[in-house]
Amino acid sequence: MRYFTLIIVKFLAGYKEFLSQRFSSPEDLSAELLASNDEVQLVGDGAIRYADHFKDLKGVEPAEPGLAFPSASSLVQLAHAKALREDFVKPSELKPLYLKKPDALEIDKQKRRVDR
Repeated sequence: MRYFTLIIVKFLAGYKEFLSQRFSSPEDLSAELLASNDEVQLVGDGAIRYADHFKDLKGVEPAEPGLAFPSASSLVQLAHAKALREDFVKPSELKPLYLKKPDALEIDKQKRRVDR
């Protein structure tokens, strides 16, 4: 099974994204983190669900459980350090991040198979 992964590098002044978002298995992510020398913090329900995969990795720590299902206040916690550094992104530079293809595409694909 593969899950959405976003790795955040921990710095003294806050947090910074260090790898692109992608889907990976807990085993693949563990291997990647083991090979990395960066200090990272794991966030999300997968970090809680698969904590045993990550607990012995050097430089890897789980985020507070409140960040597993982030509320607006949790997201502010993560963004605060970036704001203090005035590390902003222009609205025109924002891109949507789709975790999966829309259900409508899958339904359309299935319908085309039946129609043949």
